[in-house]
Amino acid sequence: MARQILEIAGFLEKCAELISAEVPLLKAMEIATREVPDQELSLVFNEMRLKMESGQGVTDTFREYPHLFTTLSLAIIEMGEANGHLEDGFQRVAWALKKIEKDLPGEKPAQEAPLSVEAKSPAQTLPSMAVLVHPVKESARQLAEINKSLMEINNHLAKLTQQMDEIMKQQSSGQPSTRNKTQNE
Repeated sequence: MARQILEIAGFLEKCAELISAEVPLLKAMEIATREVPDQELSLVFNEMRLKMESGQGVTDTFREYPHLFTTLSLAIIEMGEANGHLEDGFQRVAWALKKIEKDLPGEKPAQEAPLSVEAKSPAQTLPSMAVLVHPVKESARQLAEINKSLMEINNHLAKLTQQMDEIMKQQSSGQPSTRNKTQNE
């Protein structure tokens, strides 16, 4: 269970790194999927990439896998996609997943966990990831605070953009901006 959480986090981190390096999203997902040790999880990520390749949006695709991504994770990814900074959304979700994994009661850190060669069917593997739907309360609270902060920043940026647009319109029409009027008075 903890290993799968870390593999999801690793996948998202790798995608974020590649996107930051200007690798196209679908290629980044293809590369990151190859590095996922869990074959069943790798198949899921490849399926997601194929859906996006056929035109489905990122958030819409991720939303189809609620056993892998919480509602809050989806909100963070959606905000990143909407703002053109998907890599930031992926990175934040990866960070949160690592925090959740670290806080799981009774789990050993991944470095100490023995490698398992036990084969599991998809029916055994995917439902066990349901822990992501019910994260540790403290982590969920922290993620909610991060999400709230991101939304506030997004709203502030939207207001600034609107103000800049108004100033640009006024300047192009030859009218002094409101700011200039105030400074001249």
